[in-house]
Amino acid sequence: MKKTGSNEIDRDGRFIAYKNGTVKDTKTGLVWAAKENGKIINWKDAKKYCAKYKGGELYELAIADNG
Repeated sequence: MKKTGSNEIDRDGRFIAYKNGTVKDTKTGLVWAAKENGKIINWKDAKKYCAKYKGGELYELAIADNG
């Protein structure tokens, strides 16, 4: 993986990992949390987790609508 920029940890051509715990998808422009909450939770608790998530400068984490 190629590393560029002072905040980057790594990249693989499409995804860029940052020191602040986020990963950017350069194809879609979306920024993701680099890791999950570490446990199995239901939909309601997942939405709460996303609403409270503060990773680096990443705020207002969204959860995909399941239908």
